[in-house]
Amino acid sequence: MSNFLNTIRAALKDRKGIAAAEYAIIAVAVIVVVGLGIGLFADQVELALSTATSSIASANAR
Repeated sequence: MSNFLNTIRAALKDRKGIAAAEYAIIAVAVIVVVGLGIGLFADQVELALSTATSSIASANAR
């Protein structure tokens, strides 16, 4: 039991591990937000790109 408590105490003193965990949480949050954004706006982006492509194609055909 003492060995376990010593390990916990050492982990709490080590700020590198805590900083790494914080960065991992931030990275996961960014990935989730980007994924949700892509999911929510995919149809609108597809429509905008399709409209732009059609406009460019019709301008080149003239």
